[in-house]
Amino acid sequence: MAHGSWFMAHGSWFMVHGSWFMVHGSWLMVHGSWLMAHGSWLMVRAPRMLRKHWESIPQLSNTNPMNNQQ
Repeated sequence: MAHGSWFMAHGSWFMVHGSWFMVHGSWLMVHGSWLMAHGSWLMVRAPRMLRKHWESIPQLSNTNPMNNQQ
């Protein structure tokens, strides 16, 4: 029973947070799969979208390192 006192002390903490994780776990599972599905799409599209947004700002286009690489 070396760890008995440790479990008694942390048991209430796990009970409180366990119910929180049970409630939010299903939400995370649903949104996690959604993020995984769209993650690859975002990784492909994000650089192009950011570049379009970056080039649409005239005051920054002169210092855009992407323009210097071409």
